[in-house]
Amino acid sequence: MQSLAKTSRNIRVFTDVMKEVDTVSIVLGVKTGSRNENAQNNGISHFLEHMAFKGTTTRDYIELAEIVDNAGGSINAYTSKERTLYYIKLLKEDLELGIDILSDIFQNSIFPEEEIEKERGVILQELSMTMDTPDDVVFDYFYDTAFSNCQLGKTILGPAENIKNLQKKDFTDYLDRQYSIENSILSVCGNVDPDQVLRLAEKYLTKLDSKSVKNADVARYTGGQNFKHKDSLEQVQCLLGFESEKYSSEDIYKVSILSSILGSGMSSRLFQEIREKRGLVYTVSAWNDSYDDCGVFTIYAGTSPEKVDEFVSATRGELLKICENITDDEMKRVLKQAKAGIVMAKESTSSRAQKGCTDFLHLGRYLPYEEALNKIAAITKDDLYKMAQKIFKSTPTMTLYGNLKGVKSDVANVVIK
Repeated sequence: MQSLAKTSRNIRVFTDVMKEVDTVSIVLGVKTGSRNENAQNNGISHFLEHMAFKGTTTRDYIELAEIVDNAGGSINAYTSKERTLYYIKLLKEDLELGIDILSDIFQNSIFPEEEIEKERGVILQELSMTMDTPDDVVFDYFYDTAFSNCQLGKTILGPAENIKNLQKKDFTDYLDRQYSIENSILSVCGNVDPDQVLRLAEKYLTKLDSKSVKNADVARYTGGQNFKHKDSLEQVQCLLGFESEKYSSEDIYKVSILSSILGSGMSSRLFQEIREKRGLVYTVSAWNDSYDDCGVFTIYAGTSPEKVDEFVSATRGELLKICENITDDEMKRVLKQAKAGIVMAKESTSSRAQKGCTDFLHLGRYLPYEEALNKIAAITKDDLYKMAQKIFKSTPTMTLYGNLKGVKSDVANVVIK
């Protein structure tokens, strides 16, 4: 049973009751991320999320950690391009503790100067690790090309120069500007009473203000080519991308099914053709990332420099094929996979709590699992042909990172007319 209520201060409280479990997952989310930043403070959403665990007006960082550990729970957070989520999982009898803790770090973080300096070092190490990991940093290059000249193309971690310069006032200003009643929601899933959840939200969520939050600038997919040469790398990291569907699109499940046929699992077309038949790669995959106003369909693989051209040619061949030929067996398999994924997610309090949060942040409503299943079941091969032609005839993005000596392919080799 799902329900949405509001506190007397208009804070949204979503409850998803699972009577069969003995745990509770709590998510406090805010619709702000790296695309709500600018060139000067890019990286602040992620940095702030780290700092939220470094002490509040009532608890220091050691006490925050010990309280959760002593209750046998787990707590964490993540920042994406469009949202920041803080979440905790506990036994059901510790529901109040969970809402108290999340509300505390969400509203009362004090950003101690000494902790800012420590965490600055941590994030700079995280950034260095990313830069030293080819199959991580290639995605930064890819997004900067696919969404050039807009904030969506910038990284979540931000550049090192920004991380070095951000100060306490930057965090408090950003928090005051971006964390509001209007773009936040408390989502709770487990063996709980919705009325009790609402009472606890009323008790602990008392400091969020109502304010007009500036929407992120409109993102425009541009596509293009970005090749980065590095002699010392043995593999070339390859990313191909195409303009796709936004989060709220009625066609979003068609794109998901299409990506499953093409590059999800060992029976997918790319895995069978690129790895099993040709032996070009160790891993190859395809997926869709959706945002409020746009989306990008992505294909990834890593291969030797001398095999890049064959990989690009073979992948383009598979894109052409899927625009006009999908078998009944493939449809049966991927529809069953999609159903299994949804049914398995239904059994997780963590998954359901996060789904409730993200649904309201990006759709403005809860999307029932049954509605998603019905939409998936109604997809036909003709639907997928039309979607494949729409996506793969868009302007491509091509990003290569590695030793590119001898590579002849460029983005023109991916174009489908």
